[in-house]
Amino acid sequence: MGTPSTAVPALEATARISEVRLVVTMPDRPRGRSGNPQPSPVKEAALAIGLPVEQPTNREQLLHVLSAVAPVDVGVVVAFGMILQPEALGIPKRGFVNVHFSLLPRWRGAAPVERAVLAGDSSSGVTLTVMERGLDTGAVISSREIAVGTEDTSAMLLDKLTSRGASLLETDLERFVDGALLPIPQDPEKASYAAKIEPSEARISPEEGAESILRRVRGFNPRPGAFAFHGEKRLKIWAARPAGGAKLDPGELAVQAGALLLGVGDGVIELLEVQSEGSRRMSSGDWLRGHRQSLGRLS
Repeated sequence: MGTPSTAVPALEATARISEVRLVVTMPDRPRGRSGNPQPSPVKEAALAIGLPVEQPTNREQLLHVLSAVAPVDVGVVVAFGMILQPEALGIPKRGFVNVHFSLLPRWRGAAPVERAVLAGDSSSGVTLTVMERGLDTGAVISSREIAVGTEDTSAMLLDKLTSRGASLLETDLERFVDGALLPIPQDPEKASYAAKIEPSEARISPEEGAESILRRVRGFNPRPGAFAFHGEKRLKIWAARPAGGAKLDPGELAVQAGALLLGVGDGVIELLEVQSEGSRRMSSGDWLRGHRQSLGRLS
């Protein structure tokens, strides 16, 4: 059970090690300029493998679909997009295994990858849990830790974790089903919550310190994109790095040796990739060609 591209590696891994009776994904949604309904990445991958697909539109339909495929040994869930009813959790003999992109119990919830980057975590990971009624509170089957690179965006970290999650399923799913791996309850005292990202969080203030701003630039990439205001319009900042040399007031923009610099609360950072409101993403060099005579400030 899954929907976005991040669930595809787990589907492919599960299909390599077991007989997949059914793939469940969200209904086709309008995408692209045409607005025509398009299948989810998981549906596309399942059909390419030759697996049957169901797309329930509500929880009642979901329960019916799952009941109809029973008996099955286990279900696998990765970013499905619909909450399972309590009565659905017991349909597979060994329950549902959830692939969660954090080292539980840290960062339970909807945005574990983004929250890890925003918090400056030096490590993250992927965890297999037995699903229960609580949000990401189930017992841990196994986990795998990875380092968070100093330049990792949320997109880069998620890409690493999807690969590790698929690998973990290949090595540990059958062992769990066979009873060779015994789930261990989480320690609720160590839990933290990864709340859904709100667009308003992505606004940065030049008064902040460089480290905080750089984390936000990386943490909100690819969505929703860190931004500040350049005049009355948003300027998204997609990539930036520490800089030195110049002394600038917070919010002040300057050019030094061809680099676009921004003064922040405790120093200077270099903006590498930006996007003006209504325009495309571009290098700071391309952006400067249209703004060199009126750099202005960010606020």
